[in-house]
Amino acid sequence: MTFHKHLLIVLAAVTLALSGVATANPILRVSSAGVVIQVADNGAGDLDPGVGSVLFVGAVGGWDTNITSGLGSAILGPNELDLNTNSAISRNGSFVHPLVLELTEMGFTGGLGGIAAFLGTIGGTTDGTISWWLYIDPTDAAFGQAYEVASGTKIPGLGFLDSDSGLVDLSMGGSGYSMTLRVEINHSNKPTGTSFNFRGQLVPEPGTLLLLGVGLIGMALVRRKLS
Repeated sequence: MTFHKHLLIVLAAVTLALSGVATANPILRVSSAGVVIQVADNGAGDLDPGVGSVLFVGAVGGWDTNITSGLGSAILGPNELDLNTNSAISRNGSFVHPLVLELTEMGFTGGLGGIAAFLGTIGGTTDGTISWWLYIDPTDAAFGQAYEVASGTKIPGLGFLDSDSGLVDLSMGGSGYSMTLRVEINHSNKPTGTSFNFRGQLVPEPGTLLLLGVGLIGMALVRRKLS
């Protein structure tokens, strides 16, 4: 094997290591009034056959959820999760329990070995109150809530956009960590709806971005010489 090919393999390995690719696929959990429905990627109840995405449509505890989906790192790229619902509608009744939507993925490695910054961003519309949380768990547990790094609450309105960020010390963690997005929706005692899109992600350090850029440039130069 030539030196150029060796260099190409090494640069590719460095780029993959820096990217923090997760080793597990997303898991979606929908719950209300003691009813819990959990859907793993390509598991029972997942209406999306693709890898890295999970899709649920159905009723749970007095709510109808229309196209609730979760996207993981296999689709979005490393260090990101996305939770979305097209419409969560509460039915008529004397009391409506909150609807809780959660998305988790394990095996993230980006930011390990130091202080890592994470950002949560959510936007949509609601006829009730919507609260959201972004959790990072160095034990790599599914739906782990060791550290709450971002959160917020929005009240009824024509539309909303909210974001928050936080830091986590990942220097004492193991070989990976989990990221979990959690949303709680509360409606009044009437059929009303909520739609949102919630993204959680690692914010790369400038040094990491620079090193990754150098690796990509090096790969491009090697490909040019080999062509």
